[in-house]
Amino acid sequence: MRTVLVFAHECAPHHRAESTIGAQRPASFARHLPEFGWRAVVICCGREGRESAEERDLRGIAEEAEERLGAAPAGASLVLPTPSLRWDGRLDRWWRRSARGGGGGPVWPLLRRPLTAAKFATGDWSQSWQPCARAAAEGVLRATPVHACIGEHSPDAGLFLGRWLHAVKGIPWVADFRDPVLDPFGPLGRALYGRVARSLVSTAAATVNVHPAWAEEDRRTLGRPAHCVPNGFEPGEHAAPAPPAPGPAVAAFFGSVRPWHRLDLVMDGLLDAGPGVRLLYRGDASARVLAEARRAGVADRVDAAAAVPRGEALALMSSADLLLLLSRPPAAAGGRAEEWYPAKVFEYFGARRPILCVPGDGSSLDALLRETRTGVPARDRASVASALAAAARARRGGTRLPWETGVARVEPHTRRARAGDLARILDGIALPAPAAPARARGPQEVGAP
Repeated sequence: MRTVLVFAHECAPHHRAESTIGAQRPASFARHLPEFGWRAVVICCGREGRESAEERDLRGIAEEAEERLGAAPAGASLVLPTPSLRWDGRLDRWWRRSARGGGGGPVWPLLRRPLTAAKFATGDWSQSWQPCARAAAEGVLRATPVHACIGEHSPDAGLFLGRWLHAVKGIPWVADFRDPVLDPFGPLGRALYGRVARSLVSTAAATVNVHPAWAEEDRRTLGRPAHCVPNGFEPGEHAAPAPPAPGPAVAAFFGSVRPWHRLDLVMDGLLDAGPGVRLLYRGDASARVLAEARRAGVADRVDAAAAVPRGEALALMSSADLLLLLSRPPAAAGGRAEEWYPAKVFEYFGARRPILCVPGDGSSLDALLRETRTGVPARDRASVASALAAAARARRGGTRLPWETGVARVEPHTRRARAGDLARILDGIALPAPAAPARARGPQEVGAP
């Protein structure tokens, strides 16, 4: 059993609520990697201790990590949450002050952009976690050999920490991205941060991304070997769907609603489908969802509220008649829309409910749904209305729309399978594990082969 040290600022169950989906990725790797010969030790930023530590606490963080690893079962993965400092150096302190408005006066808000650019070389808002994570890593290294490292992004602390570990210990590492690293930036930001990103991963053995096209983009822009390990789903997370209760069919969707999402198609289709179906939404865009429902005249058929705990969201997915997946239209984002699919699609696989993708992307997302037979695109108002009306007819007959695929079609997209993909990458870059000591032969073994 070899050990991989994972730096993941957000890791379930210690993550911020807004990082729920991304935080599942390192947690699932930790859960399944031991099946493939790798124990994962994940160092993350604990939700309760953020911006609470001082530099004098670093020694204690290292000692606690060493003790916890020493007490853990042999070969078992472990998640080690740490606090973060209030700030990490003067520049980080100034930036934090500017981000909060500076406590009054017009100057501090004006300084935020130049301070952000100056911080590119030291870390984003997660910088104050880096000293605590380094301390915990030192404790881990005292307790066990480490054969490889993963730096999770975003935020970018994982990249700084992976580079640091390689520099001080020579441990090979990979950078694990969940999106194109330069996507959040405009032209100037891409030019400035592009150099920083290339420097950060210059010692990485490889990069990993969740979409094949994004991995290829990383290969071109970052100059490192690139692999694709998509997100996945955990089959045991979802309860079996309960029998349908009396009443309208339910079409449900969850999470963020982006500017390019076609809520107008959803609401107009809901209007045309009639009163036999209602829409359920849980997430951070309930105000926008309700505003669009009022525009279409269907507010009385829309239940939109704030995000709920993950377990409740998974239960709502499994009990829905139909799951809505909002995609980027093909024309959005300069063509990249044709090479994008959200992590939520895999959670929908686990719910075993049919997926209605609005409006579809005409490319990789549509192909994924076709390949797995888990859903169909609805490109216009009539197609949305037709699918919703079909769910309403099924409910009136006392049943639900069927899940028209088999487990074998979605098995390659489980998180266990994805951990196997990652393990093969780690196998190719890892330091050699020490050989087991030769066992002395006893008298009964003389002459044994």
